[in-house]
Amino acid sequence: MIEDLEARLRAFSDAAVEFCGVVDGAAATGPVQLLRRLERVLPDLHQRLLELPKVTLGERDDDIPGRSDEEWAAVYQRLKNVLEKYDVYRTVFDSKNLEEEAIHGSLADDLADIYFEVVCPIRAWKQGADPICVIWELRLLFYSHWGRHLLSAQRVTLDCLSDSTSIVNALGIEGGI
Repeated sequence: MIEDLEARLRAFSDAAVEFCGVVDGAAATGPVQLLRRLERVLPDLHQRLLELPKVTLGERDDDIPGRSDEEWAAVYQRLKNVLEKYDVYRTVFDSKNLEEEAIHGSLADDLADIYFEVVCPIRAWKQGADPICVIWELRLLFYSHWGRHLLSAQRVTLDCLSDSTSIVNALGIEGGI
C-alpha cells in the first residue's frame, strides 16, 4: 500500500516538475510556444492528481509551507508579460448559476496559483514531509482551489490555439491542427 502511494506521488511529482519547468522557462518563449507547452503538460498534471489515492490524516500533520506574496507576484508578472493578449479571458465563477454574469479571468493568475499549490507540497515532500500529509494537501487544494484554475487554463489554452481567426492559426507555422 505505502509503495503504491509513494509511486503515485512520484508520478505526480514528475508531472508537477514538468509543469513548473514550463512556467519557470516561460520568459524564454513566446506566447504561442508557452500555450503549446501548456497544452501538453496541463492534462498530465490533472491525470496524475486524479491518480493520487484518497487519504486520511493520522496523528502526523506536517506543516506544508506556502508561498510569499512576492514569489507569487514574480511568477504572475513573468507569465502575464509572456502571454500578452492571451492572458485575459471571460468566464463565470459558478457554472451552475445560470444567472451569473461573466467576469474576466487571467491565465497568468491561473498558472501562478497552480504553480505554488503544486510546488509547495512537492518541495515539502522532497524535504521529508509525510507522503500522506502531502497527498492530503494536494487533493484538498485541488478540490477547493487549483483544480478550477487548472480547468480554466486548459479551456483557455484550447480556445487560444483553436481559434481559426487567431494569428496563431492564420500563420500556419506555429498554429493549426
